[in-house]
Amino acid sequence: MTPNVAAEAVAHWNTRWDSTPFDVYKRERRAAYRVRILGRAPASELEERMRVQKNYPDVDIGPPEETLETDYAQGGLPTESLIPPRTTPVDAVAVLAQTIVERGARDPKVPQVLEELAHYIKQVSTSTDSKLSSPQCATLLTACKIMFSVWGADGAAATFVPRFFKNICQTEQSLGLSAEQEEQLTSMTKEFSTV
Repeated sequence: MTPNVAAEAVAHWNTRWDSTPFDVYKRERRAAYRVRILGRAPASELEERMRVQKNYPDVDIGPPEETLETDYAQGGLPTESLIPPRTTPVDAVAVLAQTIVERGARDPKVPQVLEELAHYIKQVSTSTDSKLSSPQCATLLTACKIMFSVWGADGAAATFVPRFFKNICQTEQSLGLSAEQEEQLTSMTKEFSTV
């Protein structure tokens, strides 16, 4: 797909979203953001529908944390990084956070995505010259909120989420987040600081 070619973008959109008009999709996403992310009360039927819509399964969404730790410790599962070599930590955080936002918690690679995301978040937090941009901060915070809500819905099924939040604890102040974003991320990581 060539960038900035309107016809190709429309064709891609129609293929990906089964001919859902873009304005309908935007209204749905706007309503979902308003009630799910911002936590406001539904003001319309569409917002109520978005509030009760589930984007995660009722079944186990990942292997137990013990299994993951054992496999990594023994080297039993060779895993290829999701990020290409020579990618900057800031870009890696942006790509991995966007992956979570787009794919949600159902993706079978979520444990690996979270593991790598925590690794790159630590790199960004220790770097003095690279911080996340405002859109990257917003995407990262949205990804964290998605994973936090999945854990809140069924903590037993999302055993890899606490490890992620433990790993990124104490990095909130050095990522380039706004004061409000930093406060929101800190409130999530505090839930896991003693778990």
